[in-house]
Amino acid sequence: MAVDFEALDFVRTSNKSRTYNKKLDELQHQVKELQELVTAVVKELPVEKRCSFDEQLKRISKEKA
Repeated sequence: MAVDFEALDFVRTSNKSRTYNKKLDELQHQVKELQELVTAVVKELPVEKRCSFDEQLKRISKEKA
């Protein structure tokens, strides 16, 4: 029985790619949920704290970029 190593490598690569894409999709979904939660929390904050929180969030976003 002959083993086609190229085909085997292709299948392994495809499986890794599928796994990577699945994890990426899950992470993108989590980010979207977190953005929605942050937006909801900011709406619940009193106005005087909301400005401070928005400034901190912008600062953190700039530091991460």
